[in-house]
Amino acid sequence: AGVAGLACAKELSNAGFKVTVLEAKDRTGGRIHTAKWDGSPVDLGACFIHSCDPEGDNEVYNIAREQNWKMQIKTDFREEWLHRGKRSEEVDTLRNYYSFLDDRAKELAKKCRESHIDQPLSKTFQEAQDSIRVFSELSETEKQIFEGLTVSQHGYVAPLSCLSTHDFIDAHDLGVIEGRERIVIDGGYGALVEHLAKDLTVLTNKVVRGVTQHSFLSPLSS
Repeated sequence: AGVAGLACAKELSNAGFKVTVLEAKDRTGGRIHTAKWDGSPVDLGACFIHSCDPEGDNEVYNIAREQNWKMQIKTDFREEWLHRGKRSEEVDTLRNYYSFLDDRAKELAKKCRESHIDQPLSKTFQEAQDSIRVFSELSETEKQIFEGLTVSQHGYVAPLSCLSTHDFIDAHDLGVIEGRERIVIDGGYGALVEHLAKDLTVLTNKVVRGVTQHSFLSPLSS
């Protein structure tokens, strides 16, 4: 019941098919997950809409505008590196270390792709950490912060062990289209999940252990 599955189910439902969505987790959304922290929405996964422009070729942006969701342009993500609302030298140092780690991981990922070798993204980031001396000097708390930042930046609430190193570098090569905005939804990206899941039958905590193919069914008669 991630965005792709919900969008597919919605299209089938709109075409007249009876659809039931099965989700192994206890929530919908997949790598999008908006939680509440002290009454405010916090995106623990995907948090902004890439490459928005008035041309109408970004479907998520189109939905956001059609639904009149309150949005704002996001061009600087440095304010996310705050501790209790205040910047500090320690936070800035960790941020710089993390940027260094991210760059090193990209280098290793490119080598994997050039060698036609793929591996879990968690292994690539571990190799990046092992190759940088400063990370052996970090405290356990700092290491936990880095682990959380890595998951939030690249995993979008999915374990890095389940993600592809090739996909990681492909995403970086794709990048953000020049001249287009990155926009966040004020109430959280979970609004998109709620919109797609509306009027659908979604059963959570249902692990699919096998799939049997039957003859194709026609849409429900009107």
